[in-house]
Amino acid sequence: MALVMMGDYLALIPCSIMIAVVQYAFVAMATIKLQFADLKRRHKQGKVDHIDIYEMMLAVIALLCCLFLVRFVTPLAVEIVIGVAGAGILGYLGYLYRKKLMVTKQ
Repeated sequence: MALVMMGDYLALIPCSIMIAVVQYAFVAMATIKLQFADLKRRHKQGKVDHIDIYEMMLAVIALLCCLFLVRFVTPLAVEIVIGVAGAGILGYLGYLYRKKLMVTKQ
């Protein structure tokens, strides 16, 4: 809400692009990692009869698109997104710490 009150609509567009880039990049990287993990699992079981590379190719294309979108992001948007993400991470760590304290008190 503070971002909306501080700036105009045009200042929020790069923030929106940055959030989408971060979102899609992590999904694409997770897809690649899961494909490699599945390949290792099937290799250990001796069931590697073929390799499905279509999902991997789509994930690589998505990462390339994310790199293309990064050119439109301003440094201010990067700082804002990092600040909001940092606040969220700190809040989550505080939650975990409080939860741990509650368990140790019982």
